[in-house]
Amino acid sequence: MARGQVSMPIDSVKHVPILFIMAKKPPALAVQTYEHATRIAESHLREMEARGSPELMLMHEATIYKYYGWVFCFNSADFDPKNISTYLAGNAPFIFLKSDGSVVDTSSAYSIERNLEEFEQRLSK
Repeated sequence: MARGQVSMPIDSVKHVPILFIMAKKPPALAVQTYEHATRIAESHLREMEARGSPELMLMHEATIYKYYGWVFCFNSADFDPKNISTYLAGNAPFIFLKSDGSVVDTSSAYSIERNLEEFEQRLSK
């Protein structure tokens, strides 16, 4: 083992380096990546399915990149743009926040643009 390295069992809290104990959140969560956001977004879809939604999928090509995170759009897993009967009605995108990894649902009553405008106004307050 190199000088300065500490061997520690992962499952043992008493051996956690002091840096992790003092940090407000683990350093790995301090910077969110698109890959991490996608995993959380997929988990959010699975929760929606558990509440009664049909099988869902992210529409990666429709993802909107913002300074505060990503806006994920989704549709039914059997979505076919050539077949209107496969379109999921009443769905609205959700926002993944880079700052804390949380997911914010938006309203299907408004356009994406209006939802984001209102969300960004709340962020600036």
